[in-house]
Order: sequence, then structure tokens, then C-alpha cells
Amino acid sequence: MLHFPDDAAVASTPFFDAIVVAADWQHRFSEAVNLGAEAGVYVAGRGRLTAKIAFPIESVGDQQADLGSGSRPPSFFYAFSAGFAVVRTPTFALSPGLMFARTDVGDYGSMLGLSFPLDWVTKSGLRLGLEAGVGNAFGGRSPVNCATAADCNQRLRYQDRQSGVALWLQFQIGFGFNHPGPLPPSADPPS
Repeated sequence: MLHFPDDAAVASTPFFDAIVVAADWQHRFSEAVNLGAEAGVYVAGRGRLTAKIAFPIESVGDQQADLGSGSRPPSFFYAFSAGFAVVRTPTFALSPGLMFARTDVGDYGSMLGLSFPLDWVTKSGLRLGLEAGVGNAFGGRSPVNCATAADCNQRLRYQDRQSGVALWLQFQIGFGFNHPGPLPPSADPPS
């Protein structure tokens, strides 16, 4: 049976993954399916840094929109995460940390939270994983619908969005470069 170094999962670096993301930011939007990519690296066998981008495959609606108003739908989401590998084995790594995410439309604000990535790495360097992020959605603004006909002739007004719970759930599949080869077989002691 082949044996790999104890830290083989985090030694597969840098890595590139295709991702499927579900995002729900309270008072902003709820988007079930986004497709994208992630690039990452393990630093010194413990630090995990990633950058990701995802594109909605359906129209995203503004949760605070009044009839006929609302912010322009986002075209893409982007996020960054930094974590520390608290568990690392030849085939698995758990690297909890922090995540920051935004859209290309500033009206929706940002997300800052904790991330919990689970990475499984095969003997060939193929990567499968899940990442859950939970935190706070903050900032942004939403258009205010006019109350009377006179209001409609004035310039569009905005109000600040309330803070709320933000969720990010991601599945990834990809490949890690520089995956270590198997260890040489240990010699049996002479009898």
C-alpha cells in the first residue's frame, strides 16, 4: 500500500478549483446557484489563502426592492479567504479562517465572516471540497420608491441597508500542483 507524507494534502499547492456557490445575504439577495473558479495556495504548510469569483446563472433579485425599483442585479461575486490548517493529513485539510466577499454592485454591500473549508486530496492531487462561510452582511444602499407622483419627478433617493446574516456555501473540485509522491517502502528489519 502506498504511503504519503503526513502533510501531503497541504503540500498540493498552488491549487485551482471549479466552484459552485450558493449565497444568501439578508436584506440583499438570495442566490441558489453561481458557477466560478477559485485559486489558492498553502503557505508554510499551514496558512491557506484563496481568491474566488462566481457568476450567477439566474437573475438575482434585490430583496429590498419595491415594485418597479431596486438595485441593478450583480454580474458576479468575488471573495477572499485566509485560514490556518488545524487538521492536515495525507488526504484531508481543515483550515478555518476569515472570509470577505462582495459583488460588482456596491449597493449590496459586503460580507465578512468565518469560513470553514474542508479539502480532500487524492493520491493524484485531485481536490474535492466544501466551504461554508457565515458572517455579517453590511453596507450598501437600496433605492427608495417614490410615495407620490411629485416624488417621482425628483432624483432617485437611497436608504442604507440594514446589517444581516450572510451565508456562503461552496462545493469545489480541482487540482493541486506539486503533489508529493509516495514515500519509499520502509525496509523490513532483518530476522
